[in-house]
Amino acid sequence: MVLSPNQVSPGWRDTLPKDDLDAFETWWRGLQASRKPGRTEVRFRSGGGEYRWFQISASPLLDDQGALIRWCGINIDIDERKRAEQKLQKNEEDLRTILDAIRQAVVVLAADGKSH
Repeated sequence: MVLSPNQVSPGWRDTLPKDDLDAFETWWRGLQASRKPGRTEVRFRSGGGEYRWFQISASPLLDDQGALIRWCGINIDIDERKRAEQKLQKNEEDLRTILDAIRQAVVVLAADGKSH
């Protein structure tokens, strides 16, 4: 996507969850003020109404004098990766809960039966 500074449609705000909107707008304003490339992750609502995670990367395009011409960006669908990360985190939390509840020492052994 290539956008001039005033070209962003106001309708895009409706595609973000209300809980994420302020954080995303803060990131975007900070990025614009810095005039440096940046990246973030955010959820957008699809046409079917479900939210999917995207990695947003944006870079300013400047002229020879350093004046902003437009912003260039790319949105990459990372929903499967985010869901896998969330599942792994949940599994780790569940394992920690189980281990904390055990009153005996837990020893983890390597495949050869030795502890490391």
